[in-house]
Amino acid sequence: MKLSETLNDFLHDLDSAEGWAESDRHNRELAADFEAFTLPSRALITSIIRKYRKDHLEDSLDSYYVRKVLRDAPKLVQRTLQLETMATQEIPQTNGAFYLREATRCYIHGFWAACVALSRAAVEQALKEAVAKAVGATASDSKLSTLVESARRLRLADPAVLSLADEVRIAGNRTVHNKASDQPEAWDTLVRVRAVLLALYEGQVPDVPEIQT
Repeated sequence: MKLSETLNDFLHDLDSAEGWAESDRHNRELAADFEAFTLPSRALITSIIRKYRKDHLEDSLDSYYVRKVLRDAPKLVQRTLQLETMATQEIPQTNGAFYLREATRCYIHGFWAACVALSRAAVEQALKEAVAKAVGATASDSKLSTLVESARRLRLADPAVLSLADEVRIAGNRTVHNKASDQPEAWDTLVRVRAVLLALYEGQVPDVPEIQT
């Protein structure tokens, strides 16, 4: 039995004995109050608890996040195993690689819109780096669409790879202009960006996994 299953079973038995359902709902709502906007009445209650019972607030949030991670663990494992490793002769220490890691982590944890937006950022940074290296000058002010065309003109990657980069750009633009993303779109975008960066950093034309959309 996996560790997450063992711990989930233990907490399930403990929570059943203590009638935990109402407390769990309270803790979930409490965490949500910090994530985005909340009602003035709830904000007031939270501020009072924070001032006079900070230990209670910390315990409630700790309980919520521990249980959430344990519930989510099987999904995190499954999403991680969807991915292939990306082998390079040297590990890139670049902005593009940083954003790629962040986008991948967002996918694993189920933050679909963030995954798509950060995938776009990864492509943009990687192309800026590649174009600047090729022409010996900065490309910091170029639009992503211009960077894609520059990369085509300079033959920095296979045309099919740069078409993937353009598809990431389009998906990212949709997301940042208030279109909700879902898991299939996040997966498709992440697959594309990983292929693009592997091609730019390692000169490979990788096999692209199956696209879901």
